[in-house]
Amino acid sequence: MTLALVLSLTISQSPLTPVEAMRGSMHAYFSGESAEGWAFGGLGLISLGSATGLVLGGSDLTRGMSVPLFAVGIIQLGLAIGLFLRTPGQVAGFDAQLTSAPAEYKTGETTRMERVMRGFAVYKAAEVGLFFGGVALSGVGGISKSDFALGAGLTLAAEALVMLILDFYAEGRGRVYQAAISGFAF
Repeated sequence: MTLALVLSLTISQSPLTPVEAMRGSMHAYFSGESAEGWAFGGLGLISLGSATGLVLGGSDLTRGMSVPLFAVGIIQLGLAIGLFLRTPGQVAGFDAQLTSAPAEYKTGETTRMERVMRGFAVYKAAEVGLFFGGVALSGVGGISKSDFALGAGLTLAAEALVMLILDFYAEGRGRVYQAAISGFAF
């Protein structure tokens, strides 16, 4: 009885149209963007809270650690707010465009995603540069016995690494979406 029900439901379901499949890919991509917004927001709040606590901690090491935490925390919070404000409108607009003008959707999203993907090269270069800059600063701090530089350098390297990892996943998600757009034949 159960097997017959499953088979009848499977057989009765029609395959997705190209527009429905593209819509699913688009929603999956932007769902990931929203999830990353939550990650950025949470990390930003943790960074800002930690920076405040470390400044109040009173040592040179903790004050040094607070500088990159505060700076990167502001960036992370800004990214989260931007994603939360922009994403729902983008999804609604793309949903409407997929229904009414799929060719325009494909052309516009191809161009937009090429720009987004080029941005990752810049972000990764900056993050790798900040990572190695943080490592160098911590080395200088260790050699010169500057706890402030040591704390700032170690924390900058750690924050840059976290951002690099998040961008690695975002770039992968973008590549999957970009491939779906490229293969979209309406």
